[in-house]
Amino acid sequence: MQAGGAVAPLGRLALKLIAQRWVIAVLLELADGPLRPHELERRVVGLSHAGLMRRLAELARNGVVVHTRSREIPPRAYYGLTRCGEELLTIADRAARWEEQTRVRSRTLPGAWALRVVADPRALEVLRALALAPSGPRELGRRIAPVGHAALMRRLAGLTLDGLLIRQELRGGVRYELAEDTRGLAELAILAMGWELARDAGRDEARPSDLLGMLRLLAPAASPPPELQGVCLLRVDGPGEREPGLSLAAAGGSLRALPASPVQRPAAILQGSLQAWLRALLAGSPSALVTVADPVLATGVLDALAALLCVPRLDSLFDLIKIS
Repeated sequence: MQAGGAVAPLGRLALKLIAQRWVIAVLLELADGPLRPHELERRVVGLSHAGLMRRLAELARNGVVVHTRSREIPPRAYYGLTRCGEELLTIADRAARWEEQTRVRSRTLPGAWALRVVADPRALEVLRALALAPSGPRELGRRIAPVGHAALMRRLAGLTLDGLLIRQELRGGVRYELAEDTRGLAELAILAMGWELARDAGRDEARPSDLLGMLRLLAPAASPPPELQGVCLLRVDGPGEREPGLSLAAAGGSLRALPASPVQRPAAILQGSLQAWLRALLAGSPSALVTVADPVLATGVLDALAALLCVPRLDSLFDLIKIS
């Protein structure tokens, strides 16, 4: 979890782990039951024995697989998925669904390409910066620091070529905006946060988080009831959250993220710990959050966001977390 003495942002480990080459293939093979190393090596074509053992050792260190030995003589080694491993595979499944719903297709296993994009911190930072409004390279460069102009332009060109951004030629220069399907990638980042929080339940240190930034990216894809009207302020309690709050305006069956400085007083407030937020979004437990002023508006906004994130097989994710 540590990199150069700093605590990695919540979700980074999960994404980095599952985005590695061969990891999804190994987890898929183990999904039906424990296997011996030579059986895995035979099934995952192209993966060397040394490469397989490195992957298995890393997955075991992170609680994704478990290594057991039989009691027979000589003993035989087996690797099997843990419950955390099953949940990690669920994130890959969601990535594959996102690819299936878009025109993107992985060249290898379904979902692998989407996970590699979200596991790239700089790519995710570009998408996050464009979540509020289309922007030109100079404005983006001021928001994403430190990054050189040439490096930023290469990243923008790559994301545009991949179909995640739309490049517009204007009289005043070039502007980039998110493609419609791109916002769904925020789901993978939030699921990864949930996986790590469940895995590390009981840790005392505050983990850096960008939940509100990912919700800003995701919110316009939500479909609240058309009659829902007003501004709802979202807050995450705790020192680790990157932003102090996120204002979402509900109107006409859609959600719109407002600038960092709200233009109007919120009609409702949704507030809770990071754990409470992820439990509400991923496991459908809204009672963990505190609503202020207009509970109908607050509940409607939360339900619209949770509808994007509650996917099959995730109901058990937060059973791993012990709520005091």
